[in-house]
Amino acid sequence: MVTDPESTAAESPDAGDGWIPTRTTPDGVEEIYLDHVRYERDPLSAVFPDLPDDELDMLAASIKATGQEQPITVDKETGTVLDGWQRLRACHSVRRKPNVQEIEVNDPAAYVMAVNVHRRDVAAKTAVQRVFLAMDLFAVMQDAPIAKSGRLAGRAPTARAIATAAGCGTRTVEQIRQGISYDQNCGTEFEKQMRSGRMSASEVYESIRQLEADDEPSDIHTAKAESREADLSFLDAAEEILRDSESPEPLHYRVITNRALERGLIKTEARSPANTMLKVIYADIRRRDRRREAPRFLPRGNGRIGIAAWAPGGIAALIQERNAEVQRSLLDHAQGMSPVEFEGLVERLLKAMGFDHTEVTPLGGDGGIDVRGTRLLGDSVRIRMAVQAKRWKESNIQRPHVQQVRGSLGAQEQGWIITTSDFSAGAKEEGTRRDATPISLTNGQEFAELLMEHEIGVRRETYDLFTLEEAESEA
Repeated sequence: MVTDPESTAAESPDAGDGWIPTRTTPDGVEEIYLDHVRYERDPLSAVFPDLPDDELDMLAASIKATGQEQPITVDKETGTVLDGWQRLRACHSVRRKPNVQEIEVNDPAAYVMAVNVHRRDVAAKTAVQRVFLAMDLFAVMQDAPIAKSGRLAGRAPTARAIATAAGCGTRTVEQIRQGISYDQNCGTEFEKQMRSGRMSASEVYESIRQLEADDEPSDIHTAKAESREADLSFLDAAEEILRDSESPEPLHYRVITNRALERGLIKTEARSPANTMLKVIYADIRRRDRRREAPRFLPRGNGRIGIAAWAPGGIAALIQERNAEVQRSLLDHAQGMSPVEFEGLVERLLKAMGFDHTEVTPLGGDGGIDVRGTRLLGDSVRIRMAVQAKRWKESNIQRPHVQQVRGSLGAQEQGWIITTSDFSAGAKEEGTRRDATPISLTNGQEFAELLMEHEIGVRRETYDLFTLEEAESEA
């Protein structure tokens, strides 16, 4: 929490009373300026999700009407907001001076865990899920320690520290860690099952014991050696069983193995051929993923395996999945740009959409407008577009930003806000307000789609797909 210097406040034309739109720095730090004070969000606070837009609007209305009931907590050592970021966002939206307290925190992760468990009713969740929350908090401290405090300084937390924060025993933490380790080595999905609350730590522990009791350490190597002598390898056998199934639905790996054994497709002396089958399939999935090759099998959860080519929509679904991956990469790349680079990307998009006379406005004197362009429709109709480009990662665009753009429009100009994040419910409502000039809103996903549509940052590839002609019916 830093008193805002005049030079910083002057960055916004609306900052005469200390108000500047919320924003995220190029380093990904969320910050809010309010009443000439800069507030920085602590990474530990960001582990817990933001309130949905409708709930945030309700909180803001409540604070405006009755005041702020609970104070916002700032870590005295780091100056960052440990607790109350949502209340601060609400205060900012209604321009209400926040009630802030500074405290000394010996164990920041445990503190953030405790206050959120109490307020958000996390206590109603299982002990396993609380452990994962605590582990996520410690991971933030370990991977991105705050320099001013040197929190953990890259040191991994002990099981006791995690258990204390989660309010459970160390045995639970150790069992969870064992499940995660088993996932990494064997391609299982125990972590996913535990995070969702479908399996307890003890259930995972017993499952691992059973798997290890039934399996031999050399099963993978045995399977590879034996498959060369068998009529079909484990992978070929699994694919044949799935293709010969009466339904394209995925099958459990034990069912696949039993059918392959019954038909003599595989030969093995392993104690648990089903476990060998599962390990071989997951090893193939990981290997193809590393090589960026098309998958042969798809895990469908709970031990079920399907054929990638038979995924819903077949080839079309695989193309859609690949395009979605490219779209996410485009958005990640845009979020990592500098402000100048991002504004240049927006200008490039306008040109691709048919706008000419485009220009990036001078930094600092744009009144909230970053890029302008004109598009000619027919012989006489001109569309003048004024764009505000917001390269944000997490914070949503709020109602005041839309109002700011509308107030900065020139004669006969249309407003457009492009962001790599999203818009609050209030911003969307403001953009389409009937008694005011409409402002077009494009969020991160839509922006990436536009880039792909106009082939900016991507290359369109086409392939020939041949199918057999249907036999002509005889007359």
